[in-house]
Amino acid sequence: MTNILVRKLRHGAALSGDDERLLSSLIPAARSVAAHTELWATGDEPRVLPVLLDGWACRYRLLENGNRQIVSLIVPGDLAEPFGMLPDFADYSVMTLSPATVAGITPSALRSAAHGSPTIERALWWDLLMATNIEREHLVSLGRRSAAERLSHLICELHLRLTLVGQVLNELHHAHDPGRTGRYAGTFRRSSQPILARIARPWAHLPARSSIGRSRSGGAAGTRLI
Repeated sequence: MTNILVRKLRHGAALSGDDERLLSSLIPAARSVAAHTELWATGDEPRVLPVLLDGWACRYRLLENGNRQIVSLIVPGDLAEPFGMLPDFADYSVMTLSPATVAGITPSALRSAAHGSPTIERALWWDLLMATNIEREHLVSLGRRSAAERLSHLICELHLRLTLVGQVLNELHHAHDPGRTGRYAGTFRRSSQPILARIARPWAHLPARSSIGRSRSGGAAGTRLI
């Protein structure tokens, strides 16, 4: 079975068989963790870089008043911190939102693999580009989009990110199954249905994958996510 990180990075570069075997060898035995498990905390010096293999997680900041603000979502195939931004210490925390399967890659091993293979390095830089594109879209959404537009962009973003690792159909299906994803899915479903009804009428399905990356003006997609 193809490693899910490898499956994702295939979209960033033409990985050879040797490249894929090397990347797979970086990930040791995975472990299962419960929902709300902290994978690292603000101020930690990360010795191992978590990679999410199954489930959902998030990056968040703890505010002075004790509240938490989620700053980004982590889906299967994501590194907790993209390549090229490996910190000496974490300025945010990472926590699972659902039961999850995680593994860890040492930053030195990841750097070594990138230095040893230009193709792996290109794929990892592509992953970083994807992450920064997502952050830019989030900033635009916060500043200039309505609540309905923000939600629709988030749904399209998650649809594309899960499609890249071949999990979109299962994940979207189970997002409507409270028995699989618990109160987060129920909350998302209840809050999103009225908005989706307004923005999606008369169609009630996500657009084809080929059209998700197109800009609002209808131009062809480059590296844009949504």
